[in-house]
Amino acid sequence: MDPLTETLPFHSTTYQHEPSSGDIATANTEKSSQYLATSAWRPGIVRRFPIYGIVPLLLSTGLASAVVLLSNGTPVDGWWSGLRQPGVLLAYTSTIANALLGVAFAEATVVFFWTRAVAGRLMVGNLHYHWKGSTGIVGGIKSLRRRRAICVSIVSILVTITGLLRGPLIQRASYVQNVGIRISGNIKLPVLRDVEGFGGVTSGDKQVLRYSPEFSAAITDPTSKTPIEFTDANCQNCTLQVEAFGFQVVNCTVSSGNPYYIPSPSQAQMISRSSDEIAAFFKSKIEPGKLPSIQSTILISVERKDTQACVGMTTKQVCHLGPALVKYTLDVRGNFASFKYASWKDDSVIQLRYVKDVHRNSPKHCMYSTTILPFQLFGSKMWDSYSPGYYAPRPPYRTTTKDDLLPNIFCADPGYGDPCKEYYNDPMDYLINSYRELAFRMSVRAAIKNQTYQTVSYTSHLIEAQYTADRSALALAVVISLLGPLATFILFWNWWKLGRSFSMSPLELANAILPQQLPDSERANDSPLSGIFADCSSNLAADKLARYVSWQENQDNRGNTERKLQYGVVESTGRLAFAFTDSGDVRTPKVGEEF
Repeated sequence: MDPLTETLPFHSTTYQHEPSSGDIATANTEKSSQYLATSAWRPGIVRRFPIYGIVPLLLSTGLASAVVLLSNGTPVDGWWSGLRQPGVLLAYTSTIANALLGVAFAEATVVFFWTRAVAGRLMVGNLHYHWKGSTGIVGGIKSLRRRRAICVSIVSILVTITGLLRGPLIQRASYVQNVGIRISGNIKLPVLRDVEGFGGVTSGDKQVLRYSPEFSAAITDPTSKTPIEFTDANCQNCTLQVEAFGFQVVNCTVSSGNPYYIPSPSQAQMISRSSDEIAAFFKSKIEPGKLPSIQSTILISVERKDTQACVGMTTKQVCHLGPALVKYTLDVRGNFASFKYASWKDDSVIQLRYVKDVHRNSPKHCMYSTTILPFQLFGSKMWDSYSPGYYAPRPPYRTTTKDDLLPNIFCADPGYGDPCKEYYNDPMDYLINSYRELAFRMSVRAAIKNQTYQTVSYTSHLIEAQYTADRSALALAVVISLLGPLATFILFWNWWKLGRSFSMSPLELANAILPQQLPDSERANDSPLSGIFADCSSNLAADKLARYVSWQENQDNRGNTERKLQYGVVESTGRLAFAFTDSGDVRTPKVGEEF
């Protein structure tokens, strides 16, 4: 068989028949020319740059940082949700980064080993400790205790620490918090500005009044706790202003009413006419009004005893409600609206509105639509009241009546038999606010019937759960994440001095060491494996060596399968070593056998 020159086989050949010696020589020559090639020493910065060991590490760290920063300020139910949640993506990037760090560290230990070997700085003992220090944190600590392979051991420990801390630290940099946001826009709402004639119909002599369905609904909705509802508003937690029918409060006056004197029980006992009235403690009336500047108003008058004195004057209040176009401020949640401010005093009157005169005279049998009259008559039936005090024929010889609704609601202290202690709170704001809500509800009901909408601007105040980046935690996570890669990069230093790719393969180490142990052919023939690298180039990488050895064994063995090795007792030497199983010279060590 012709000797093989410094070559590289790229695949093995399987023979299907038993060739003759002449065929073998010819085949070997052909295979040599087909598979064997020289391998030159080619160092260089760019050629040998460990791109697959360094670049993916930096990219994975950058990707994790990008996930944290890009998700900052975004809602948790938006694009960054489900499988795209930052926590899920950061878990993926941490896992990938740790895997890449392991690959890079494995490659870096190879480069570090061979660069020191090429430079002549590799101590013999470090053939072991370099491997031990690169196996992980335990091996690194053991190597450091012996002060061997210090650089590799320290980097191995840092790589382990980085792998442990990277995930938790990078995930701490992204958290969820509730943030108040404001969204502005325009929306169409069913609110009618002019509700002329929507209150109801009445006869000329006002003896017959029929409420319109819209006004009736405006009356019954509050008592049934039906919220003010807009159709298709869908505005979440919005604040807006809308123009609708309402009232301008004008010509409000406060004055002294009628005097009252409440006698003592002994004095009251001597009064023979027990039905005589002491005084009117509470009196209210809702009636049509009129001002020089306003044709029709609703006149509200309230007279009440407002102290616990036995002698004094009642307080009388009078207010006119003029029909007007009013700007209301509303809170809207979905399709339901409510007044943002509880008092009518926070509304803005835009202008007074003309409505048909509630006092006008028409033929008795002529029916006409009206707006103010239904408001006034409804208020009169609801809130007209009279609560006087009387002398009683039996102790305590004085009493009061509160049969109507309003005095019962606004009685601050019923006195419990002592009329002196009885007094009443002011109902005026309650009455005006009731008319306010009634007017606005009728504007909405009328607009829904007429399919009339007005466009208004709104501001939505929302509480949104958002991802937030903790930049200080992110900075710490990036530092820790780069600790392992940067330490690993130190091991790559001097990579440009290597002339080919290297590994820690046993074949490659054996190819580099065995020739020094076998200086002559006679000694080489003493080893079962001495001929493996006989014709092999000393500048072959591990994968090329593996293919070469497989091909050579097939040629030498003239068989269809590659020969197998066994680590055991070589009978010819009595030592533990590798040997070919088909040699019959190797066996498994026995229990307790010493070597």
